Amino acid sequence: MARAAINKETGVTTQQERFAAEYVKTGRPSVAYRRAYKTENMAPSTYYAEANRLLNNPILAPRIEHYRKI
Repeated sequence: MARAAINKETGVTTQQERFAAEYVKTGRPSVAYRRAYKTENMAPSTYYAEANRLLNNPILAPRIEHYRKI
């Protein structure tokens, strides 16, 4: 499986960027994760866990703050 390309400016992938934007828009990590990633073959417990993992990612925190400010 190929790794997603990381934006050199922000340090996050396109999907992580979308997750950050959707999280700020909805306030719900699992909804943001489902909108940013392909989850049709995932159990709900998996995307809940993955969403929380992303929220605890220190590289993603500045992107979430960016979307909160705009």
